[in-house]
Amino acid sequence: MILKVENLSYYYDKSKIIFKNANFSLHKGDILTILGPNGAGKSTMLNCLTNVLKPKSGQILIEGQNIVNMNFNEIARKIGYVPQIHIPTFGFTVTEFVTMGLAPKVGLFAKPTKKDILIAEKIMDKMEIYHLRNKPYTQISGGERQKATIAKVLVQDPKIIILDEPTAHLDFGNQHKTVGLVRDLAKEGYTVIMTTHQPNHAIMLDSHTAIINSQGEFLFGKTRDIVSEGILSNMYGMAIKMPYVDEIQQRVVCATG
Repeated sequence: MILKVENLSYYYDKSKIIFKNANFSLHKGDILTILGPNGAGKSTMLNCLTNVLKPKSGQILIEGQNIVNMNFNEIARKIGYVPQIHIPTFGFTVTEFVTMGLAPKVGLFAKPTKKDILIAEKIMDKMEIYHLRNKPYTQISGGERQKATIAKVLVQDPKIIILDEPTAHLDFGNQHKTVGLVRDLAKEGYTVIMTTHQPNHAIMLDSHTAIINSQGEFLFGKTRDIVSEGILSNMYGMAIKMPYVDEIQQRVVCATG
């Protein structure tokens, strides 16, 4: 077991519970898609999982070790985090930006070796951004930045990859490519956790789904059990239908009112 979350709750004060009694466990190669309306607490959950925020109750175990007993570098060797938006400040080349992911292993101020750069270049090639290696990170597109940020995380060689709404600012085609990338990462043995506003992405990934509703209730299970008309209609406060699309033998989510 890679990750185990037990009775996790978070609130700013007891009159405003963000989520409560979250329980789930993930193994190598599992994908967890977290759904919920705006403000439900999806990003707060991710911040707890990365130890940025301290939960009010419960515990998070990474390969059996309580996250509160781990320092920053230990956590970074286990968890790679891809934020929803990364705003570039300095004109580092893409290669320089990606190799920054090595900091937890080699030290913050250490210079990458030739071997390190070769590893980074191999990952950039895998992410289809090798041709951008010498280009300033500030001069590439948003989709390319996302790929570079994921490459930076892969250089860390973590067990768990967490992505905060990785499809939020992408066009339709790049959204589907990102979902495919998540599936490929899981096949390679990474445990992947991602938040999204798109139930269809959870269905496409067909692994595990968690739902945080506006009352702070946390539901977790197999996607085929959790992503249902009743649960989604209750979460979004509107009628949801899930017809089958015969061409791909896949259910899709659509609003009916």
